[in-house]
Amino acid sequence: MNKHHRILPALLSAAVLLLTATPLSAAAAEETTPSGIAYDAIPAAVEQYAEDEADSYAAFSASVVSADDVLFTGAFGHADDETVYEWGSVSKMLVWVSVMQLWEQGRLDLDADVRTYLPDGFLHKTRYPDPITMTDLMSHRGGWGENVWALQTDDPAALPTLADALSDTEPYQLLPPGTVSSYSNYGAALAAYVVEEITGEPFVDYVHTHILDPLGMTQTAVAPDRSDNEWVQQKRSEVVCYSETGPGEWTPAGSRMRLIKIYPAGAVTGTIGDMARFAQSLVQEPCPLFTEPETLETMLTPTAYVGSSDVASYCHGLMPEVTAVCTTYGHGGSTDGFSSNLRFDPESGLAVCVLMNGHGAPPDEVPALVFGDPSSEDAAPTAGTDAPTIDPTGVYFGVRGMWHGPLRVMSVLNAMPVMPAEDGTLNIAGVATATHLGGDVYAFEQDGIHATLAFTRDSEGRAVADLGGQGYVRDRGMLATLVFTALYVIITVIGVATLLTRSLLGGLVALLTHKRRKYLGMWWITAARVARLLSVAALVGLAGMMGPQYGITHAQGIVFAAVEVLCMAVFGAAAVSDVRCMTAKEGEKARRFVYITNILWQIISIAALLCLEVWRVWGV
Repeated sequence: MNKHHRILPALLSAAVLLLTATPLSAAAAEETTPSGIAYDAIPAAVEQYAEDEADSYAAFSASVVSADDVLFTGAFGHADDETVYEWGSVSKMLVWVSVMQLWEQGRLDLDADVRTYLPDGFLHKTRYPDPITMTDLMSHRGGWGENVWALQTDDPAALPTLADALSDTEPYQLLPPGTVSSYSNYGAALAAYVVEEITGEPFVDYVHTHILDPLGMTQTAVAPDRSDNEWVQQKRSEVVCYSETGPGEWTPAGSRMRLIKIYPAGAVTGTIGDMARFAQSLVQEPCPLFTEPETLETMLTPTAYVGSSDVASYCHGLMPEVTAVCTTYGHGGSTDGFSSNLRFDPESGLAVCVLMNGHGAPPDEVPALVFGDPSSEDAAPTAGTDAPTIDPTGVYFGVRGMWHGPLRVMSVLNAMPVMPAEDGTLNIAGVATATHLGGDVYAFEQDGIHATLAFTRDSEGRAVADLGGQGYVRDRGMLATLVFTALYVIITVIGVATLLTRSLLGGLVALLTHKRRKYLGMWWITAARVARLLSVAALVGLAGMMGPQYGITHAQGIVFAAVEVLCMAVFGAAAVSDVRCMTAKEGEKARRFVYITNILWQIISIAALLCLEVWRVWGV
C-alpha cells in the first residue's frame, strides 16, 4: 500500500476543519437533543462543561454531529484541532463494521465456527469442542479469560504479524463458548484476523480501503506503530501524556508510547475530526459503510443479554446504553495514556465523540449532556414480581481474569463476595448494593452509578453473575485458592514480624549475656520465613511489570516460576528439618509447639503456591 497519499499537509487540514465548522442551518437550530438541548446551544453547553470541570482533565476534544451537520467540534486544555489521540477499544468498532461488511456480501457466516476461516490448528488452547462463532466473538462469549502474555511492547522491531501475535498471546479458555460474556481483546483481534483470512489482505489495508478512505478519514492510523499514516505517526510522537497525580493536578507523564501486538483491539490513532466522520456515517441514511440499509439495522440488534434479563449487553460488537430518554450504541476505550468514547443514537440521528489525553470524566459526561446519563436510576429496568430461582449469595470471580498461570493470584484477590443485607438487598463486596427487581435480576448501585445485575447458571451448574455484560463465576476451586492465599499472606506477615522481633531481642540478649539463644532447626525456619517474603516480593514485582506490557513476557514468567519453585523447595526442606528436630533425642520438648506450627506453615505455604499455579508458565 502506498502510505504517502494519506499524508495531510497542515494547510489542507486547516481548510477541512473550517469546512466542518459550517454554521448550522435554521432548521437544525430548532431541533433538540434527546436530553433537551437545542442544537444551536450545544457548543455553549459543551464549552460550559469544559469550563466548570476544568480540573477533571488536562486535554480533551469533543464533537457532536448529526447526519448532515457538525454541530460542535472543539479542543480543550493542552489540545488543538490537530491533536491525535489513541482510540483504545473504540478501535474494535472498525473490526465489527468490517465483519458486517463481509456478512453483507455473503462471505462470512456469523453463526459458523470461526475455525473454518482460520488455518488448521490455529487455536491450540481451547478446552471445549463447542464451536466459537463470530457472534460469540462479537458478544465476548468466546469463553476466554484474560491474556497472561504481554500484549504490548515498546520496541517497534518486536512487533509480530497479527497471526503470530494471536498465536503467542492466546489466552486459556475458561468456559464453553456462547455461555458467559467476558470482555476479550483477544476475541476482537481474532475477528480481525478472520477478516484477513477471508479477504486475503492485511487488516490495516482492508480498513483503509473499505472504511477510512471512503469516509475521507485522512488523519487516522490503524497500524500499531502508525506506519500507515506518516502524518499521524509524527503527530503522535509530539504528544505528551498527562496523569492525574492529585485532585485537579495533571502532571506530564511522557509519551506513553505503547505498541499493541493484537492491534485491531485498540491501536487506532487519529484526530477528533476523523472520529466524528466515522460516527456521522453511522447515523446517515443510508449508511455509507454498507450497501444495504438492513445491514446496520441487523448490527443494532442484540446478540447477548445481561444474564436472564431483557437488557441487551452487546449488539454485534456494539455496546448499547439505555438512558431515560434514548438508547445509544457505540464503544468506550482506554490505553496507557488516553481514553475515549463514541456514542450514536439512530433515532435522533446524533452522534457524540470524545477523545481525552489521560483518564477522567469527559468521555462519559460529554455524551451524557446530549443523550442523558446511562448510569442514572431513571435508566434502570423496571421491577417485576417473580421470585429468584438462584441463591445469589457466595463469592464470585471475574471471568475476565487470569485463572491459570503465574498471575492467577490477581484473579483470586479480585473476588466479588455477594451477601444478604439486613434491609433485604444484596451487599456486593461491601461497596455496592443490589435490589431485587424480579426473577434473578437485580438493580446494582454503587456511588450513584446504576447497572443491571442478573444471575444464571453455566453448563457446569455454577452460579454466574452478569454485571452489565461482564461475567463472574462462583467457583469452589478459586474460593479454596483464595483461602490458601489469605493464610499465606498472614503467615508471611507473622514470619516477617518474628524475624524483626528475634533480631532485636536476640541482639539485646547477646549484648547483655554475651550469648545468643539458639535451638535445633532454627536456620531452616528462618530460611523459610525469608523465602515467603521473597516469593511475595517476586509476585509484586511481576505484577508491576505487567502494567506497561499488558501481561508478562515468557522470560519473566520462567524466572518468576523458578524463584517460586525454589521457595517451595525451601518450605519442603524446612518441614523435613522440623520433623527431624522434633523427634531428635536432643530436641527440646518445649519447642515442639514451634516445630509443629512451622510444619503446618510449610505445608500451607506449599499448598498455596501450588493452588496459585506460580510454577505454571506453559499452556496458559
